[in-house]
Amino acid sequence: MGDSLFGVVGKDCVILAADSHVDAHGIINMVDNVDKIYQMDDDKIFASSGPQGDRTQFMEFVQKNIHLYTMKNGVKLSPPSAAAYVRSELATLLRKSMHQCDLLCAGWDEKNGPTMHFVDYMAGMANVKRAAHGYGGYFTLGLLDRYWTPDMSEDECMDVIKKCIVEANTRLTVNKKNYTVKIVDKNGIRIVNAPA
Repeated sequence: MGDSLFGVVGKDCVILAADSHVDAHGIINMVDNVDKIYQMDDDKIFASSGPQGDRTQFMEFVQKNIHLYTMKNGVKLSPPSAAAYVRSELATLLRKSMHQCDLLCAGWDEKNGPTMHFVDYMAGMANVKRAAHGYGGYFTLGLLDRYWTPDMSEDECMDVIKKCIVEANTRLTVNKKNYTVKIVDKNGIRIVNAPA
């Protein structure tokens, strides 16, 4: 997949970054302003990669069903529970019709603090502190392992995200200059300027 997703868990936050491009067959750029990081509610954001149709359809389905769960039960899903729901839905789709959608599911709650789950298109899931999907991940997993440390501040997390974006743009033959970067912490979700 031509997408690039990066995520880093800090002491008090999770930062997700996703390229903003949609391409056709990996070589033709269609648009460069798509937000691939979906807000599930006020404390959960999910970054997604994959073919535009699969990704958009699945993410909208998940978003609406997480809202429905809250309306029906009067209780929000915790970030780990929402990630488990996504994994379950992908596993169900695997047996019906193949959907090629990889996700980084991030959130913050009082019980768990900042958390991130790696979910791949085969419905594998893991609770992780740093992760990447897509072609950009081939070049940045080593950077994430090298520079991530426990109890990183928001600024330190942002510095690691910047290193990932620079590395992906240096190594990939098709540069994707536009990135969406979102932070989730105890104060909610906010969009920040992508590091240059």
